Amino acid sequence: MTRPTWAGLSVGVAWRPPTIADAGEARARLRPSVTTAGALRASTEVPMRRHRSPVRQLRQWPNGQRAGTAGRCAARAARRLPFMAVTPDPTSYREAIGRFATGVAVVTCDGPQGPSGLTTNAVSSLSLDPLLLLVCFDNTSRTLEAVRGAGRFAVNVLAAHQADLASVFASKREQHEKFAEVTHRVEHGLPVLDDAIAWFACELHDLLPGGDHTIGLGRVTAVHHEPQAAPLLWFGGGYRAIG
Repeated sequence: MTRPTWAGLSVGVAWRPPTIADAGEARARLRPSVTTAGALRASTEVPMRRHRSPVRQLRQWPNGQRAGTAGRCAARAARRLPFMAVTPDPTSYREAIGRFATGVAVVTCDGPQGPSGLTTNAVSSLSLDPLLLLVCFDNTSRTLEAVRGAGRFAVNVLAAHQADLASVFASKREQHEKFAEVTHRVEHGLPVLDDAIAWFACELHDLLPGGDHTIGLGRVTAVHHEPQAAPLLWFGGGYRAIG
């Protein structure tokens, strides 16, 4: 027995309800093949631009001068890479270290040619046991030679009103001219400046190389200080006072 022709069925074909297999075949007919899908993706995908690393960009534009993202990446890479670091010049270093405020001292010594002295702010306490301090001498300093020969020196810490005296001992004037500008006395065989707010008598412990300076280590044998006196300071390339 046959049924009338309906949509999707032929006359003379026995009718049966649709099955799960029929549904699978229908989906397969609607699904594109692997070849078709690959061709579709190839026709619709936009080619991606290859991104270069900041290091490669840096080789091409070492100063990061190219506009846009590449230039910014190169500039950031230059800041991160250690081989791009620039050593500061002496002027920049002196300006920066000048922001570190220090006291001002005159180092004195009684050498074969008479008393000798220089102004310095490179003085520091080094040890309490034993009592040691250090002073840095310019390698060309005449006072360094006097200290080397005498084997001892004194450190005179200047008061706030002694900026002119500091300038005198910082000059290249003859040593006898320097000491003519200041009253001083002898303590423990060393010239000590009057009005210094503190002084330290030292036996030379050692002399060490330090670039264009020599580091003098002194073993402290005597000290004196004025508790209420205000110190002279060195800051920003000039003499200062507290307050």
